[in-house]
Amino acid sequence: MAGVGDVLINEMQYDPSQPGSDSAYEWIEIYNATNVSIELAGWTIEDNYASDNIESLVLPSHGLAVVAASEGFNESFPDFDGALVFIADGRIGNGLGNSGDRLALRDSAGSIVDEIAYGDGGELPDVAEGHSLERCPAG
Repeated sequence: MAGVGDVLINEMQYDPSQPGSDSAYEWIEIYNATNVSIELAGWTIEDNYASDNIESLVLPSHGLAVVAASEGFNESFPDFDGALVFIADGRIGNGLGNSGDRLALRDSAGSIVDEIAYGDGGELPDVAEGHSLERCPAG
């Protein structure tokens, strides 16, 4: 089982530059900071209002994967060829707040492995529409 900091929310785009509702185009990138592969079966991602299951995925040691709200991700990033899974209902949580929200990544036991808060009331600043917020260096 993974511990706190083993899998990290590495990058996220919560305010894509799409007209109208942009929740179908939102995504997060997760990073395995360990020296072993981690099975994500039963893991969830949640915002302040709702939680979603992450499709079963083996995240390789020091590997990255994108968890996208929907196949709208492919419209924005047609050349992406990395590990990619989609959320069943087409949005992450209740749709990530453009001016601020909280994300938590939970393992199959329900323990928080990583979490971040951005924008209004968060420890991370808000970024401009169409930009992503990322950890530097990765992980």
